[in-house]
Amino acid sequence: MLRAATSLLLVFALLALAGPAWCADLDIETEGADLEELLKPGPWEAETFVTSLVLPDAKPRSGSGELDTYIQRLRFRWSKNMGMGGFLTLETAYENRVYRLHGFDGLPASGVPSAVFHGMGFRVRYLQAVSERWAGFVFGRVRCEVEAGIRPTEGLSWAVSPGVGHRFPNGLNLGLGVAFIDRPKEGLYIVPGPQFSWKIDERWSAELLGTEFLLEHRFSNRWSLAFAAAFDSPRTRLNDSSPGLHGFFTDSRLPLQLRATWTPLECMTLELRVGVDVYRELFFYDRDGNALSNRRLDPAPHVGLRWIVRF
Repeated sequence: MLRAATSLLLVFALLALAGPAWCADLDIETEGADLEELLKPGPWEAETFVTSLVLPDAKPRSGSGELDTYIQRLRFRWSKNMGMGGFLTLETAYENRVYRLHGFDGLPASGVPSAVFHGMGFRVRYLQAVSERWAGFVFGRVRCEVEAGIRPTEGLSWAVSPGVGHRFPNGLNLGLGVAFIDRPKEGLYIVPGPQFSWKIDERWSAELLGTEFLLEHRFSNRWSLAFAAAFDSPRTRLNDSSPGLHGFFTDSRLPLQLRATWTPLECMTLELRVGVDVYRELFFYDRDGNALSNRRLDPAPHVGLRWIVRF
């Protein structure tokens, strides 16, 4: 049962790993734009993303205890119009996750009060328009997820995803990518993934990127409200030399969120996120990747803030 559930979640996890690259650049505004300007190289544009999430008082469906989780993310993005229909995006990111256990029984190492995990990554994405409607793209990503005290190479994963996209006159963009993904002790997987982005009208838009769906309503240039659903399943290499858990750990989540966004300046955006984890399950593996146990958690609320600065 555990192995079947793990296999199903792995497919979603792999989509979450590579999916955000698909279709992310397919909404390039060429309708009515100066073609001569689009064909010229442009300057580098930079963005900084700072995100903080708090997931308090998550309780197991069976057994006792509570789990508090704190997630902080820092991401830098650089993008550039390379000219002749080419667009390049570079990203680097760091994530810190802190787990605090309160009487949480039934784990492979019960009584561990807390754990600190680090995630680091780099990704590159290139899109090449081949006509007014068609484009090809390729995405590459290297990432590591490790507990404090572990060498980054022990939690290394990578992904490469080529694909094609088509832009329709009604504001709908469709794309299809094929991801080649390798995560620690899981081997190589090949995962197809459709995606879309749709500007419904001047105020409403919808998109599906990887395993994240977003439906947004813009009240003005400064205010917007969105509904979001996303699946996340990071796989972390644990510290075998510590008295806590050993091997690998996967935290699979499906949060539903409302996101209120305020853009007081053209160069800055603030976002409040409030939601519920409708599904969350913890999976534990030994150092060879064999499943040990899993713990399903009850739905629990979460709250977060995001700050974006553009240069």
